[in-house]
Amino acid sequence: MEYTVADLLKAADPGMWEYMTPGTDPSSKVIRSCFVHELPMEAFVKPGELVLTSAVGCEEDPSICRRIVEEAFNAGAAGVIFSFAVDHAIPPDAIVFAQLMELPLIRIDWQLNFTDIQAKISKAILAARMADYVELQSRMFNAYFEGKDLVAAITLVAETLEAEAAAADRYGKVLCRTEGFEKASFVFDIEINDAKLGELWIQEEEELTEDTGAIVKQYVSYPLTLWFNKRRVEAVTRQRLKNDFVLRICREPMTDELVREAGFLHFTLNKRFIAIMVEPVSASRFLQHAVITNAGEIVDDAVDLSIAEQVEVIAGEERGRFIAFLEYTSDGTAGVNRYLDKWLAQIRTRIPGVQFHCGISQSFEGEKGFKSAFEESLIATAYCEGEKDQRVFFEEARKLRIMSAVSAQPFIGQDAKEVLQGLFDYDEAGGSMELMKTLAEYFRCNCNTSLTARELHIHRQSLLARLQKIEDLTGMSFKNHDDRFVLEVYSRLFLNY
Repeated sequence: MEYTVADLLKAADPGMWEYMTPGTDPSSKVIRSCFVHELPMEAFVKPGELVLTSAVGCEEDPSICRRIVEEAFNAGAAGVIFSFAVDHAIPPDAIVFAQLMELPLIRIDWQLNFTDIQAKISKAILAARMADYVELQSRMFNAYFEGKDLVAAITLVAETLEAEAAAADRYGKVLCRTEGFEKASFVFDIEINDAKLGELWIQEEEELTEDTGAIVKQYVSYPLTLWFNKRRVEAVTRQRLKNDFVLRICREPMTDELVREAGFLHFTLNKRFIAIMVEPVSASRFLQHAVITNAGEIVDDAVDLSIAEQVEVIAGEERGRFIAFLEYTSDGTAGVNRYLDKWLAQIRTRIPGVQFHCGISQSFEGEKGFKSAFEESLIATAYCEGEKDQRVFFEEARKLRIMSAVSAQPFIGQDAKEVLQGLFDYDEAGGSMELMKTLAEYFRCNCNTSLTARELHIHRQSLLARLQKIEDLTGMSFKNHDDRFVLEVYSRLFLNY
């Protein structure tokens, strides 16, 4: 609802107010604000403003009234109210001009106080605007109970505010928007008892007043909590169902019932997957609590990322640990690492500083492989050490178990030290070849000299020189299969593989 000059005149005392331009329709002139102006004034009048003026000096210079009327019209004013200290009339030429331009002119008694008029008009403008919001609130409540979606609610808001609008979740992800929406000029939180559920975005060129902001929060943001709370309840219910299913396929043999349940939850089980266990490691109780508090969103991040990466993922969590069955594509291990890097990066946008141990199973295909893959990811995670990011593939965990058994034999450790002592002495003396690092990288690259050279950022000939130096100091040959096996096992013992 808009407050017009006609509304003002209806409430005015006819004995104190006189409408000077009867040929102009006052109901067509919307009053946006009211302010006192004297000359010069055009640059200071806002569109829709009702000008209050005493036309100082008009007794000596009658053209002042005409100038005020012209400048008010040029500025897009809603009308002009004159008040004269002496018995003075608005000049006829000013009235004629106003009638031609359809600009309402009003004369009031000098006894009326401009400040009182301003206050009265400002209050009336606010009341008229609030009527729109009260009606909007009622329409939104009706729309909710009629089963309309969030898009319908945002459309109602945009129509009432005469501005483009959008709704976002509490992290700023857009849920819906009006067709012309480009970017938010104003953001209002949608919250219940200080718990933020989402955001209302308004795209408006003009600056909203403090009063308008408070009204939007009361009459618009509050009804929107109905949709956001419903969305949250539905999301929590859906997430719990999916999470329970994930935990069941981790621990129970696959049955026809689970296969049918997967269909209801829109999970595809007959692809090739790999299981990833993600376990936070931190001595900070704050970080531990933050992970548990944000567990639902972290699982959602895994799903959203899978959509962006165009792969299937079945994800869940239990007491702050996360399990994701990720589709194993032709990218192989590189694709798994890329997905995991992005997922952990997203988690850290929510919880800066958190570190994770990640265990990754072998790939599998078939509905009955989920339980075994989960167990493999658990085993792999158990071989992660320290409070820093670390990921272990199950194939590596096998080697770690073997190395653990080998290292338990004291005589093997002693023999390994004797074989590698020359390399230790060389590196400790500041040798430039970094022989132990070179040896470890060589075996990590499956004895591929070109790949090893690239990983070490050295020329292939330089690598060959290092390998020759290792052979000289150990008395063993890389060309001999048994020697190569001993060097690999012994180097792993001392490099904590």
